[in-house]
Amino acid sequence: MTQRAINYYVGLTAILALGAVLVQDWSVFADFPRKDILGFSVLLILGLLAESRTLPITVGRRSGSTSSIIFVPLLSSVLLFGPAPTVLLMGVTGFVGEFFLRRKEMLRATFNTSQYVIAAAAGGFAFSLKGVGLVPSGVSFNEVAGPQTLGFLLFWVVFVVLNNSAVAIAVALSEGTKIRKVWLRIIGRSGTNLFYDILVSPVAFAVALLYQELSFLGLLVAVLPLLFIRHAYASIVDLQQANRDLLTALVKAIETRDPYTSGHSLRVASLAVRLADAMGVPLRKQKEVEMAALLHDIGKIETAYTEILSKPTGLTMKEREVIESHVLKGVAVLEQLSSFSREVVASVRGHHERVDGKGYPDGLKGDEIPLAARIIKVCDAIDAMLSDRSYRKALTLEQVREQLVIYSGIQFDPQVVKAATAGDVLETHQAEIMLSKREPVPDVERSEPTFPARAWLT
Repeated sequence: MTQRAINYYVGLTAILALGAVLVQDWSVFADFPRKDILGFSVLLILGLLAESRTLPITVGRRSGSTSSIIFVPLLSSVLLFGPAPTVLLMGVTGFVGEFFLRRKEMLRATFNTSQYVIAAAAGGFAFSLKGVGLVPSGVSFNEVAGPQTLGFLLFWVVFVVLNNSAVAIAVALSEGTKIRKVWLRIIGRSGTNLFYDILVSPVAFAVALLYQELSFLGLLVAVLPLLFIRHAYASIVDLQQANRDLLTALVKAIETRDPYTSGHSLRVASLAVRLADAMGVPLRKQKEVEMAALLHDIGKIETAYTEILSKPTGLTMKEREVIESHVLKGVAVLEQLSSFSREVVASVRGHHERVDGKGYPDGLKGDEIPLAARIIKVCDAIDAMLSDRSYRKALTLEQVREQLVIYSGIQFDPQVVKAATAGDVLETHQAEIMLSKREPVPDVERSEPTFPARAWLT
């Protein structure tokens, strides 16, 4: 039923996009002098370059969206050339980006291209209510500054709402989750990412003014630096992902020595992000929670820990001391690496503290313990209780809920326990444990998006 709904949704989107193309006033190009044909072509090329360096934003287990600086050519196009050229720009950049640059499967590429066209067409209609394309009308921006700004804002609002809504519906249908939850993931809690969009959108006005002064050279002067900055940022993201992949491989290598703990840290990281999100933790902080959760047992790199943990009987006092030492050993490893923030290191250090102050290594209590550490503490316990161990079988969901409630306010933070026992969190994690025995748990990677061009990903 889900796949059928997606097929119908994509089909409807494609039909609406075709209709939007047919109703455009394409005769506007007949009035373009050669220099403006060249200008639009340069803007189109810059749009394609922008699409070649998109960044991923994951908003579900298998689906997500992309971030691109196509917003500069897009908004500049509607200011300079009006609605129809803007629809053409979004259609061409979307088609080339989806089918050739990112090589998406037919269904997703068709949807992404179609929803770009629909959003641009609807935004262009809203723009035409107050604004005019500066090139076709032959006026300067100074002559129509007031109406042009209002038309620009109308275009921006309509495009953002339709673009994000279309993607949110597609992801929700694909993942079987609520549209509102996906929408919040795309735009950021409290509308933070939309606020960033508002801050950067005036760049389009600078592009339009430079174009009127310097022709197509003005486009290059305004947009090329942004493309270079974006390329540098994308390269940094690629490097960060490579480092993450190496760390993930290291964690997996450590855990595969013991079949009972294989995949534990990846699952704890996945659950920790889920709980942090449910608790309203900002996205940037969620990344710190995820990284700390992934690395919380990095101190167990020595084989001595595996030998002790695999014992089918209880631990001696000396063996318990050895196990507890993994926390400080992990901190020592992370402190030698400059890429980890103090918050991540502190969270790894505190993931065995208890809210009653009887944990280790520092005996912290309550809010003295970093929030990420309190989240990891609960997630670590949940994954351990729901997994088979050498000395016992996995607990049932009812038993895990009972243990969490019993030790809430003693070992565990009550707010984290509340998030962990709400809805189907435990059921989902239990299914993830079963899945991880057959294949790796998908990473939960997030980054702050940038307006607009957010697309439904594989």
